[in-house]
Amino acid sequence: MQLRFSETPQPVARDQRFWLGHRAYWYCQLVGLSLGAGLGCWAAWLEPATGDSIAMAWLRVFVTSSLTLTITHAYRWQILAGRWKELGLRALIPRVLAGSLLCGILLATGSRLIDPGGWARASERAGGSASIVMLVSIWFSLNFVGWSLLYFGYHYHTAWEEARVQRLRLEVSAKEAALASLRAQIHPHFLFNGLNALRDLIEHDPTRARQMVTELAKLFRASLSSNDEPLVPLAAELDTVEAYLHIEKTRFEDLLDIQRSVDPAARHALLPPFLLQTLVENAVKYGMSAERSPISYEATMEDGSLVLRVRNRGSLGTATNSTGKGISMGRERLAILFDGRARLDLTEDNGEVLALARIPQNFIVA
Repeated sequence: MQLRFSETPQPVARDQRFWLGHRAYWYCQLVGLSLGAGLGCWAAWLEPATGDSIAMAWLRVFVTSSLTLTITHAYRWQILAGRWKELGLRALIPRVLAGSLLCGILLATGSRLIDPGGWARASERAGGSASIVMLVSIWFSLNFVGWSLLYFGYHYHTAWEEARVQRLRLEVSAKEAALASLRAQIHPHFLFNGLNALRDLIEHDPTRARQMVTELAKLFRASLSSNDEPLVPLAAELDTVEAYLHIEKTRFEDLLDIQRSVDPAARHALLPPFLLQTLVENAVKYGMSAERSPISYEATMEDGSLVLRVRNRGSLGTATNSTGKGISMGRERLAILFDGRARLDLTEDNGEVLALARIPQNFIVA
């Protein structure tokens, strides 16, 4: 995969960046040249040339550094104009080597014009002018290769970070879209069940039907307020569960036996809205019979996780008309929000069905 570098959308800003560069570029340039000039001035002070003043030696260092800055900036123009940053390594490496060699020769030539006396003395020690020109050109070229590595390394790292951030944004957007889709499915699903229950009561007991309408209004208010919240405190979810159970108690009266156990430490734990309500609704729907039917739910904190347990009489095989939609949507929401670290399982043991949800609390929701 090749990384593409983002460009400034405004034409004027893009042109200014091409010709002038940005702040980070100049900061790195000045730091590098200051170090090089400092070493050059230090060397001139330790070993001044014969018949040469320190001030003149330092002036030559300054002029050479300015020439280096000019060459590297022109080299950068070529990189941008040729769109080298969009090339693969196989095409980029020969260009960098050729560009660095050309820049090294230009700097060596300019340095020879700036300090002819120093070059003459160096030629005598090296045994010839051609030898010193070649050695200095190679040395300068290697410096430009190092400059290129830093320049492209910085931009490749920046592009990689931008790609990573963009990928995370896309993942978050996909998760938000999936959650919105699931929430849109939960509300019609619940509305259908609630209105069916209300229809049965209207003909037989209008007074209880009015009470059920009041509780349904509470549930829909909770549903609307949870639309923008991926997680809610357990205390708020318990209010929703109790409103739902009040509706079912109105329908089934003494046939429905509710048992509750909530650890006070768990009341502030977070969970997806309507998750516990879905588990309780599932237990009521498939656990009710002609005789007294106990339904229980409990919430505890275990090893830093909120653990929900909902029990009802029955077996997994008896729910022949179940599509399992509520449970499957609960699993999907947990998988999206907690990246597989949360669980929702249905098990059967000795004529009892257990829905167990384990939701970590030390995990940052994506």
